[in-house]
Amino acid sequence: MRTKVTLVLVFLNVALFFFIFYLRPLWLTQDQLREARSKVLPATAADIQAIEIASGAQTTRLVKRGEIWHLSQPIDWPANPHAISRILSELQFLTHETAFDVASLAQNKLSLADYGLDKPALSVTLTPGMPRGDAEGQPAERITLRIGNPTDVGNRLYVLSPDGQRIHVVARSFAESLTLPLEQLRSPALFTIPEFEIRSFNLQIAAPANLRVHVRREAGRWFFETPVVARADTAAVKQAITLLSTLKVGTFLSQPPPPELNPSTTPVFRITLGGNNRSETLLIGGAVPPASDAAPAAGQDASYFAQIDGKATVFTLALSANLMETLRDAQDKLRETKILEMDTNRVTSIVLRAPNQAEITLQRLESTATDGAAQWQIVRRGG
Repeated sequence: MRTKVTLVLVFLNVALFFFIFYLRPLWLTQDQLREARSKVLPATAADIQAIEIASGAQTTRLVKRGEIWHLSQPIDWPANPHAISRILSELQFLTHETAFDVASLAQNKLSLADYGLDKPALSVTLTPGMPRGDAEGQPAERITLRIGNPTDVGNRLYVLSPDGQRIHVVARSFAESLTLPLEQLRSPALFTIPEFEIRSFNLQIAAPANLRVHVRREAGRWFFETPVVARADTAAVKQAITLLSTLKVGTFLSQPPPPELNPSTTPVFRITLGGNNRSETLLIGGAVPPASDAAPAAGQDASYFAQIDGKATVFTLALSANLMETLRDAQDKLRETKILEMDTNRVTSIVLRAPNQAEITLQRLESTATDGAAQWQIVRRGG
């Protein structure tokens, strides 16, 4: 009986090893080949450096600079990381449900026009990075996909392969990721430096007398370096930086504002936030003229022309009256007004001295009250 059990176990082990070392790799290879055949884009699309989307008369161009994506057309602006991640995911994992050769269309008396691929309303052109191991250092060829009509059945689209030889039927979500509005493609934030990374806050005020304010962070606390060397109110500086970091773009301008309101020529404020080996500067120009003849009342929020230094794009920016007051009087609003810097909860005694008067000591007792209130006693010496 034991011999039979042993033989059965040996047979099962042999079968298991045969499956692991022979059959399983064969199945995996077949699955990988099937997946590779269903992919629409070539392997060079794994490293995309630029994306150009043509939709009718509008062209949107996205460029990767370092590790950060930027919009370069129709505006020069950082791209929304979430939107870029969606587009790249759709491109790199784009597979077809089915495909057929363009050469077979003539046999069925069809053409590319029947699928909306002769003059497609939507196309995307990809610029891959330099291929590895390329001795000449030549970049890979650009890849263009033409997107045609939706299919009659199912939520699918016709797509012409980059070489123009095959028509693929792909999911419609691919085209939806390419037709996102500009408001979703651009980053909503003005500053890309996160708050925890900010090490310095510089402010240049045009009036009066071109005042400069420079505040730096050291060991978690903020200090003035100009116009005076003094302690800054850490809470007030953090609040001002938070308000600046949460500013949102209003509208982008197709035409520059008048020279007297232009932030690049006559900036009212020049705000620079410095981080780890990088800095970003916001230029704020004049106020946007109101739609009516009535000027905004004092203390009300208003919109201003603004621009990121080094970029040609001009936009409107809504600033609260509180933030504007802080910026105009930064040397006073951000200064620490307390003379002594101490934690009152750690004070255990206070000594009062005056000429021709006996010294008085106030000494804190160990608190036994349930509410935690400290008890003090007066100690007088010499009379």
